[in-house]
Amino acid sequence: MNNELSIEALHLAKQFRLGYATQSSVQLAQLVQKLIENIKHQSDVDPAKLQQYQFVLRSMLTCQQAKDWLGLSDYLEYELRECLASFN
Repeated sequence: MNNELSIEALHLAKQFRLGYATQSSVQLAQLVQKLIENIKHQSDVDPAKLQQYQFVLRSMLTCQQAKDWLGLSDYLEYELRECLASFN
């Protein structure tokens, strides 16, 4: 599941970088929902990893609100994917 989410995050990062903010924002909302569901299904989550995951999600939403598409792309491509990899 984390690999699928990681691939989806990478694809979405590319879409934001190409300027497709409107349609990508809809996909971002769907991805965030999947990310929340993913963390709910994890057993024995390290509190430090959970805190990092929450930080990345909040930062992504802050970037979206500020229409900082490049910042959001960076979080999707690097920070989020790193968090997802740490849950494997």
